[in-house]
Amino acid sequence: KADDRPIEEIISDKERQMREAAKNLEFELATVLRDEIIVLKQGLKSSNAKSRGRRPLITKKK
Repeated sequence: KADDRPIEEIISDKERQMREAAKNLEFELATVLRDEIIVLKQGLKSSNAKSRGRRPLITKKK
């Protein structure tokens, strides 16, 4: 089932879970949660840019 909560709320929950996992020395889980948070935040930035009629800045790596 898809999570219908606002993305900010999902990110907040995952950040809390990540801190708890690290506190409990569950570093592998904390890493997975961190990576999920990064993806969610990137999607949020992209979504916000689109809603303002802007494209996200794309830079080429050298």
